[in-house]
Amino acid sequence: MKIKKTFLFLSFFVFLSSFALVKSVSEDQSSSISDEDVLSPELPVTLEKKSRFVRKSFTAAKGSAGVALQKNMGTFGLYAVFPEGFVKPVIASRPDFSSSGFYLKSGNSVYQLNRLGGIPYRLAVSDGSAQIVYTIRKERVQAEVSLSMEIGASSKDAEADVIKFTVETTNTGSDKRNFAVRGVFDTVLGEMAYTNFSTAKIPRIDAERQFTTMLTEKWIVSKNESTAMQIVLSGAGITPPKTVTLANRDIISSGAWDGSYYRENRIFNSIMSYNNSAVDIVWNDFSLSPGQKSAVTFYVVIGVEGRQPSGAKLLNSLAAGEPGFFAAPAISPATAAVTATAAVSAAHSASENPAASVTSSAPAETLDEAVSDPGAGDKISDSDELQKLNAAAKGSSPVESAEFNALSDKYPNLDLDYVQSLIDRINSLETSGNVIDPDEIVRLNDELDAVLSVLRNK
Repeated sequence: MKIKKTFLFLSFFVFLSSFALVKSVSEDQSSSISDEDVLSPELPVTLEKKSRFVRKSFTAAKGSAGVALQKNMGTFGLYAVFPEGFVKPVIASRPDFSSSGFYLKSGNSVYQLNRLGGIPYRLAVSDGSAQIVYTIRKERVQAEVSLSMEIGASSKDAEADVIKFTVETTNTGSDKRNFAVRGVFDTVLGEMAYTNFSTAKIPRIDAERQFTTMLTEKWIVSKNESTAMQIVLSGAGITPPKTVTLANRDIISSGAWDGSYYRENRIFNSIMSYNNSAVDIVWNDFSLSPGQKSAVTFYVVIGVEGRQPSGAKLLNSLAAGEPGFFAAPAISPATAAVTATAAVSAAHSASENPAASVTSSAPAETLDEAVSDPGAGDKISDSDELQKLNAAAKGSSPVESAEFNALSDKYPNLDLDYVQSLIDRINSLETSGNVIDPDEIVRLNDELDAVLSVLRNK
């Protein structure tokens, strides 16, 4: 490990020296939307100190709810937005929100839907919605998973406080296949509060619990004195989950898909972490013929300033057939144009709860992203076509498009932010003194091999 890292540093230094001037000019040109450009005069916002490499996130926000897409990882962050402009993540934000996300299962294969899983993706944001489209191109499994997050209100007379999640799976292969979807939310709000979780019927949950139906419990709440996140899992238009398990995040990540890792009343500790609670949601399997689609839908309600989240009002509105207050349509970069986009350069800091800015006043922007995948030989989609779609919608010049440089022999340009994050992760593991997951070591070695292979060919 140390030998590889030493060679990596030497090679990376040579590579960085050669391309430092080019990168500097590129960053100056691409930073046309600065923090000052996008901040509204009426919205004072606190920005914490920036890290060595600034990783940009692209943010959609309305009312008290915000979504940030991490372009370097293909992950998403969820935020509570306070009236003063201060924002607070409601799920674990380090590293790059990668401890929360979705998984797709087909047969015995499970795919982690972000860069860590080696899955290509593309991103898009508007002022009220955000989307990540993941593309699985394996020998036996070909599928596309669209994760759409729309910001709306829990009732007609309320400000925006709800994020509607739609996870749509499309079978892009030539054979009929069975699929299943799993969502994991690494919660943080309840870990330093009176209780980790609560439901509509259970006021306090401080140890592992598993539910096979949410008809009575309705939702899972994670909150502290000022902020709350409510995952609503039962009601009109909501896809019933197969199991919902509350457990330690590390146990969930290493546990079986079916939740058989569950141990009643085991506290949220593991050998890796203390009181690190998370929500594991598994939906029922479904079968798709070639070209067929299937989606799961649920909602996340945000509460700020000590207010209870309005999940009950949301369910009443849905039951009355009044979902129209979700004004922002889902984004489909392949077929539709983004009407308005908010993009904010967000800095990652050492704090678990970094402050960042969110606004919806920036010019339109769409991102077409591709990440490392050993089996991927070309881009997911044509960024020029996306620019044409957006230009037609806005009646203006094409919007900016960003393309990710993958760590692969087929993508020879290294992404410096990702190399730095890999080095930081190695340093963290070597100095932590904790028991290290063997799978993590294997993954890091694979990443190092890929980086070294690219650098040797420079």
